[in-house]
Amino acid sequence: MNCLDAQPNITHKYLKALEDKGKLKAVVTQNVDGLHQKAGSKNVYEIHGTMSTCHCTKCGKEYPGTIVFETGGIPRCTCGEMIRPDVVLYGEMLTEAYSLASYYIFKSDVLLVAGTSLVVEPASGLVKLYKGKHMIIINDTETPYDEMAEIVIHKPLGEVFNTLMDHIIN
Repeated sequence: MNCLDAQPNITHKYLKALEDKGKLKAVVTQNVDGLHQKAGSKNVYEIHGTMSTCHCTKCGKEYPGTIVFETGGIPRCTCGEMIRPDVVLYGEMLTEAYSLASYYIFKSDVLLVAGTSLVVEPASGLVKLYKGKHMIIINDTETPYDEMAEIVIHKPLGEVFNTLMDHIIN
């Protein structure tokens, strides 16, 4: 779970470049690693929350995500209660980010779906909200939504986005 030292890869950088060019309105991610923000993306919806921050379960005081990994045992707030990561755990309700993600997907002209098998609900169900004509799926394996897409690429993300990055920069 400790992803706090992870660094953005070519996919995160490519999406940031699209945002800089005004071609990307939002990033919706199931990941809790904060890598899109580290790459510089501004409009990111982490539907399963983030490991970057934690909070006290009683008073709500915010803590950096590192506290979970630096504390032996259960981290405690200055008020004495448990500190937990700002992630959605199994059985919990999804965050407001899910509603905003739904809005952006519903309103988008082009939907780029990258690096997901699209089999884990409720996140995979977001694709069903898309009403546009230009869905692109990039994943190294087939997905249940491939037939809905205008373009399907079954290759590793790094390979695809390395090639595309050359075109967006030049």
